[in-house]
Amino acid sequence: MSTPPKPPSRKPLNPYLKYSGLAFELAGAILLGWWLGQWVDRWLATAQPYGVLAGILLFLGAALARIIYSLTREP
Repeated sequence: MSTPPKPPSRKPLNPYLKYSGLAFELAGAILLGWWLGQWVDRWLATAQPYGVLAGILLFLGAALARIIYSLTREP
């Protein structure tokens, strides 16, 4: 009986590509939180930008959690 063939090993990503991707994810999360917050503020007709603040903080927290997870797991 022959042994099954090994799958080809994958080259690790260049660290610069990995970190630049994380930067774009963070920027995208902030922009998405701002956009959804604006929509919530218009929908609720608030005088203060509470929806924008909540949206940015929520999406910023989620993005930071994803970044921390991505940096601490094995490559």
